[in-house]
Amino acid sequence: MPTAPEKPNTNSTDQDVTPSKRCRNWLAGGNGCVFSLNTAPPQPRVLGLSVAGNSNVVQFAGTPAIQYDVQRSTDLASWFVLATISAPVNGSFSHTDLNPPQRAAFYQLRQH
Repeated sequence: MPTAPEKPNTNSTDQDVTPSKRCRNWLAGGNGCVFSLNTAPPQPRVLGLSVAGNSNVVQFAGTPAIQYDVQRSTDLASWFVLATISAPVNGSFSHTDLNPPQRAAFYQLRQH
């Protein structure tokens, strides 16, 4: 005797939106299927820092087409905006700080 297909878990937090075999079988019965999508972009991050002459070159990863402020601090309390950049299609970009402070410099991205 055939059994009814198991209904998919609609409370899943999986980010994979490809229908599973179980969901396809359930769809074949005409009852439908529910997917949950996470639309929040990933957090931007600093990939690396290098020194070129008297400049710091900071490499970042962000979400394509999102605008970010490149910020610098010397004390991690006060942040100064160095530039505003739209992340390119691959999400990877860099900024050259032509006048970094002598003692220490910290960098971060802030999404618009």
